[in-house]
Amino acid sequence: EETSGSDKYVLTDKPTWTIDPIDGTTNFVHRLALSCVIISYVVKKEVLVGVVYDPLADELFWAVKGKGAFLKRGGISAPIYVSDTETI
Repeated sequence: EETSGSDKYVLTDKPTWTIDPIDGTTNFVHRLALSCVIISYVVKKEVLVGVVYDPLADELFWAVKGKGAFLKRGGISAPIYVSDTETI
């Protein structure tokens, strides 16, 4: 979303960690509770692990390719699933 400086980062096939320390920077600056930390592990331009932490809600979401997605809230971890709803 936001970048600093004039350097561009090029994603290669090499194993790479990506970190967005404050996703939703504008919300964070204006003290809106809509920002989080995002971390991913990418190999050959494919995300293998993704982690999202919402510090204000104290919720940790993570997914591992082929292993599912999970949510930790209030000290309890549980799998989460995609809804089968096709229309709203």
